[in-house]
Amino acid sequence: MTAGTGAVPRRRRAWSSANEAVVLGAAALWRVGGSRALNVATLVLFALMGTFFAVVIFVPPFQGVVDGVPFVAKTSRVPDEFRHIGNILLYAERPVAAGPFLSDVTPETLWLGEVERFPSYLYYWLMSFPARGLLAAGIGYEAVVVVLRLLTVVTGIGCLLVLRALLRGAGVGAATTGWSVLALALTGRFVWQSAGVSYDTPSMLLFLLVLLAMVHLLRQVTVVWSLVLVAAASAASITKYTFFPFVAAGVVVLVVVLALQGRRHPDPGLRARLVAELRERRVLVVLLGVLALVCVALLVERIGLNLLVHGSANPSCDVIHTAEECTVFDIYRRNREVRETYLAEVAGGVREPQRLDLPRYALTWAGIYYESTFFYRGRDTDWELPGAVALLGRATILAGALVGVAWIRRLLRTPAAVVVGGVCMLYVAGVFVFNLRTWLSLDQYYAHSGRYLLPVLGVAVAAALTAALWTWQRCPRAWRGVAAVLTAAVLLAVALTHNPVTAFLPYVDHPAWFTDGAADVLIDR
Repeated sequence: MTAGTGAVPRRRRAWSSANEAVVLGAAALWRVGGSRALNVATLVLFALMGTFFAVVIFVPPFQGVVDGVPFVAKTSRVPDEFRHIGNILLYAERPVAAGPFLSDVTPETLWLGEVERFPSYLYYWLMSFPARGLLAAGIGYEAVVVVLRLLTVVTGIGCLLVLRALLRGAGVGAATTGWSVLALALTGRFVWQSAGVSYDTPSMLLFLLVLLAMVHLLRQVTVVWSLVLVAAASAASITKYTFFPFVAAGVVVLVVVLALQGRRHPDPGLRARLVAELRERRVLVVLLGVLALVCVALLVERIGLNLLVHGSANPSCDVIHTAEECTVFDIYRRNREVRETYLAEVAGGVREPQRLDLPRYALTWAGIYYESTFFYRGRDTDWELPGAVALLGRATILAGALVGVAWIRRLLRTPAAVVVGGVCMLYVAGVFVFNLRTWLSLDQYYAHSGRYLLPVLGVAVAAALTAALWTWQRCPRAWRGVAAVLTAAVLLAVALTHNPVTAFLPYVDHPAWFTDGAADVLIDR
């Protein structure tokens, strides 16, 4: 009895010592997230992956220019890349003095979409300058596309840098920030999107810059950050117009919050401080002022006039041109044909009208967004995700969402968290409602893609990690070691199965995905 009784305390002490060692190790590992080494490694890793995919992914063939209209084969692997390239080349074919304004659009041009009043044009116009210079220097088309892809990778690096500044400015811990930025850098869709010619990543950069400016202004109102906010919000709206309502709502909320703060805690030195800033930072203020003025003018010319004249920020093609001319645009033609077929079949009793089953749709929506965020999924993808991998990923995301919701009140404890969190939640709700309306109207899951939630993914990960850390700290200390080991094991498994390389190469086994040289190396023939 005596020996047995003595063994129990020894086992308890051994368990306690082992648990304490694991807890200390977990805490040390967590702090690595705030280190400069991890920050640099994250940027280098993202740059290497982005460069790899930019170089090896198939380039849609150039078919020539007819009457100033460039034609690119509709065979791109990056979503809509052929159309993005075509729009850039369209501006590159025009005189520089013509600016970003198109008024002589021919029906043949409409294969690119409605370009005359299309509000999402800033990326195309800006990228036309390097394209113009490279083509004039005799650089081949495929090499020009690769350069444009690499320039977009640079905007992806900008997203990571701005996200880091945003989270730190909003009061997120250094370690949580570092791991959150790494999570975004290891998200497949973010890397693949940044490695293609697309306005999605540049517009995401501008959206994050808008949030960063809001955080700075909530801390202290300055002329510089006010101008940054105006310029970034305007530029984001004409880089990808779907950001317009969300940045506009964010600015309105910001103004209201600042007004309330001003009433409760008046700042008698505000005017003097702003005047001093104008004197001390005169050159920067002038440059930012000119930039903001230009961006606002472009915003008013495109979205402002669209709303005033056509009643929509992005008027339908058949509002600007005839319906027959617009059938050249494949998305317009597809949606029109699908809608007409759907209505005819409902009228003929062939199918039941689409009815709202919100829980079922929400589950389907979440599944589509999960797969298309972390895996290279498209409408034509024919492979199936392994069940164990899907279960692991979905369970991890669900756990993160639940723990975040459980701590939502504490997460939103500061004005910065309220504004940033509010804009991000409004954005997610807007994407969901847009997708739901498309599904109800066409009975199709068009425009359902994880890339649309990437702008808020980094903030969502930071919220989930912060809430998970608080939950871990609330655990009895005797069980923190077990919790740390299990959590680390799950996150490691997710990282190994959901990163941009292992979530792509094992599933893509056809040479058509790659350039000829890359296919010879990457495809086992």
